[in-house]
Amino acid sequence: MEHITKETFPVLEMSCAACAVSVASMLNSVPGVKTAAVNYANQTALVEYDADKVTAEDLRASVRSVGYDLVIDTENREEVQ
Repeated sequence: MEHITKETFPVLEMSCAACAVSVASMLNSVPGVKTAAVNYANQTALVEYDADKVTAEDLRASVRSVGYDLVIDTENREEVQ
């Protein structure tokens, strides 16, 4: 059975709308991710994923591979952003 989780993560280092597209395409390419939508204006990524197949750490690693970062620490997310 799938454990679908929907979470919003602050995204760091995005400087343009094209950056948001890059981050979204990276997240959408991760096995286990159902959908990922990145909002450049809010600097956030809304990701729906199967928690049995992928972790927040995996999502962060994929985003870091293209030069951005996800804040996955559940405490103080808004502060960090």
